[in-house]
Amino acid sequence: MKKPQRAREEKMLEIFDDLHEKLLNRNAVSMDVIEDCISKAAALKAPYFGTLFVFLRGVSKFNQAQYTEALELFRCCLEQLEQGDTIYNKLLYWTGKAAYITGDLIAAVNYLKQAVLGFAYARDEVWEVRTNNLLGGVFLNMGFFEEALNIQDACMKYYKALGDYKTLSTLFVDLGNTYRQLKMYEEGEKCFLQAVEIMNQHPDDFNDTFQGNCYKHFGDLYL
Repeated sequence: MKKPQRAREEKMLEIFDDLHEKLLNRNAVSMDVIEDCISKAAALKAPYFGTLFVFLRGVSKFNQAQYTEALELFRCCLEQLEQGDTIYNKLLYWTGKAAYITGDLIAAVNYLKQAVLGFAYARDEVWEVRTNNLLGGVFLNMGFFEEALNIQDACMKYYKALGDYKTLSTLFVDLGNTYRQLKMYEEGEKCFLQAVEIMNQHPDDFNDTFQGNCYKHFGDLYL
């Protein structure tokens, strides 16, 4: 029979995982729910779990485009968690993502590289590829096109094998832009055509903004 404390810890981890997955997929999660979890962790004198739910507060703010506030929360949480923890690696991913959005590209690369190493060590292929995909985008924005191409090509093979067409479509656009920067226009055109084909096959799964951006980048290919 599990001890009450152990059972509570497992329940809190389960709640954290459920809320994080929802936020990752940009599903609505009430901030009141997150704040309630923080309060319960404090009442139970469980600072580790309090930090986890503060982390989720940061993810919620990120999803609301409050990137600077999110980055501050993520960095604060990094100081509280031990390196090597699976959740620590996910926190590195989000910190790198927030640093990228707020324009600190060098910091973003450092955070994301640490996360990639952590996920690789833990043999968490899903998160390793997800983080590498983001890292490729950062390299592209920094003008490191060869590095971006190598990472994006490796991610492409993974998502093709997985059959994840939503991520594939985004990656085809990113890859097309990388080829454009390398003046490999025919390869870039093939990528944009692949993205368009996926959108045409699954029109309800892509909003107007994504489709518009795809066609804009495609149109800019030979400019």
